[in-house]
Amino acid sequence: MLLEATHAQLCTLLADDRLAVQDEEVAFKAVQLWVGGQPTPLAEADLLSLLRPVRFATMAREFVQGTVRVWPPLQFVAGQGLLVQALFAVEPPKPRSCFKTPIVWKVYDLNMMMTEVAGGVRFRRSISDGWDCATGTEPLTAGRHSWVVTASKAALAWSIGVIDTTAAVKDGFARSGAQVWNPHPWFSGRHSGVGRNDEFKATWQSGQQIRVIVDMDERTLSFEVDGVDQGVAFRHLPPSVYPYISSGDGGDGWLTCTDD
Repeated sequence: MLLEATHAQLCTLLADDRLAVQDEEVAFKAVQLWVGGQPTPLAEADLLSLLRPVRFATMAREFVQGTVRVWPPLQFVAGQGLLVQALFAVEPPKPRSCFKTPIVWKVYDLNMMMTEVAGGVRFRRSISDGWDCATGTEPLTAGRHSWVVTASKAALAWSIGVIDTTAAVKDGFARSGAQVWNPHPWFSGRHSGVGRNDEFKATWQSGQQIRVIVDMDERTLSFEVDGVDQGVAFRHLPPSVYPYISSGDGGDGWLTCTDD
C-alpha cells in the first residue's frame, strides 16, 4: 500500500525511470495522497526531496496550473522555486520509459485480415494457405513495453514475439530476424530466434491471456500466462524491434492483440 511506504521508499520509486504510471500526473497525485496520509505535516526539506524526481515539465499545463501550483503544502518559497526551475529547465526531462503508447499494426498480405476490437485488433486469415504475419509500425528501442494476446483454439499454432526492424518481409512472411514463442502444447513451448533461453518451456491454452513483455533496456523478451510470470524467453534482442505475430501453415481461427 502506498501509505505504508516510507519517505525513502517513495523517493526511490519516484526517481525510477521505469515507474509504471500512465502519466506524470499520476506520480504527483501519489505524492499528494502520501503527504495527506501522514500523521504530521511534512518538513519542507522532506517535501522537496519527494518532489525533485517528479517530471513536472511533462505534465499538461492545465494540470500544473490548476493542481500543482495551488497545492497548499507547496505554498512556500523553495517549493514554488523548485516548480519554476523544473518547468523551465534547459533540458526538459524525458517521459518515463514505461509510458504506454498503443501499438499500430500492419499486415503484409491480404490473406491476413485485421479488424478493430475494443483496445486493439483481431487477426484472422481468409484462407489457410502458407504463412502470414503482422508487425507493429513503430520500432521499440528503449523502455519496457507490453501487450496482451488471446487466441482461439485453432490459432494456437501461431507465433508471437518481436522481429528485428531490419528484417525483410517477403510474400507476407518474415523468414528470419524474429524472436517468437509458439506456445501450443503440441510444440512443448517451442520458441526460436537469436538469444533463445532453452530453459523456457511454457505453454498456453485457448482462452488464456498472454502478456508479451519487451524490455529494451535489458534487451529481453518475456511472457506471462494469466498473470503468472513464465520467465525470460529471449535475451540479447536487437537494438530495434517491432511487435510481431505470424500464423501457422494451416488451421483457421483468430488471434487478438490488445494494448496492456
